[in-house]
Amino acid sequence: MGPLQTLAAILGLATISGVNLYLTVLLVGLGQRFAWIHGLPPAKPQSKG
Repeated sequence: MGPLQTLAAILGLATISGVNLYLTVLLVGLGQRFAWIHGLPPAKPQSKG
């Protein structure tokens, strides 16, 4: 099982169970950072204030 398939399985289980939303967000962020997930919108630039 490749990393993308593993990530998809983990995200699916985490989302369905609803137990740990923060872990789901973390995994999606890591997936985007390491190019495991494609097609997400780019990150919003931080404003200086």
